[in-house]
Amino acid sequence: MRTAAVLALSLLIVPRSAFADAFVFTTSDESRIAYGDGGALHEGLFFFYDLELWRGGVAQPLDWQNNATHFDANSGPLLSKTFETNSSGEVVKTTYQYDGGAFQMWFDLFNSATQETASGSFVAPILGPMILTVYESSEDSVQASYQLGHGIFDADVADALGIPRTTIGGFVDDPYLIFGTGDPTSPHRTAWEGAPDVTIDVPEPTSLVLLGAGAVGWLARSVRRPARRRPFRHDAR
Repeated sequence: MRTAAVLALSLLIVPRSAFADAFVFTTSDESRIAYGDGGALHEGLFFFYDLELWRGGVAQPLDWQNNATHFDANSGPLLSKTFETNSSGEVVKTTYQYDGGAFQMWFDLFNSATQETASGSFVAPILGPMILTVYESSEDSVQASYQLGHGIFDADVADALGIPRTTIGGFVDDPYLIFGTGDPTSPHRTAWEGAPDVTIDVPEPTSLVLLGAGAVGWLARSVRRPARRRPFRHDAR
């Protein structure tokens, strides 16, 4: 069964330090990235889907939903840039690795049951390396992924979600950045049209359920809505 297989895989591939008793998960339908020989700036734009709160592998009822939530992730300096070539010597894949940096997410929430609003930020360090994999083509496809360290929510957001303010880790994965600019020799490059997943691990003292952040976040997304291919668009936001 696919669900059981993914859960089992998550327990194998995610470091023990990344396990949490609960996690907050959300995904956006739009992102962009600027990167190159200096650093990288990854932005999750104002198109986030509904928030999810999972405890013990079970999705919890949640009336609070995203209104204008977004994030910025600033890497540290470039650590390495490596290339893969084809039989003709052309570069087909470039991998950038950046030192850790800073992640900040701004939550603008709306309660559909009470009509209340809540807003505030979440901050956490990015644990290096931040990895960007670029599949070089006429429409470069960029994949971005990085782990988050211990972070903290503003009190209003934590209270609204019913979670502790302090967190123990997390993961950001954005495999669909396209329409890239530049080439492997360019010092400055960009890509957009991404769909980042954000998983934030929350300590819960009432249980010891082991759930991997990255793989289970992916599972939550795939169960919620079927995979789809966005229409081809040339316009940049």
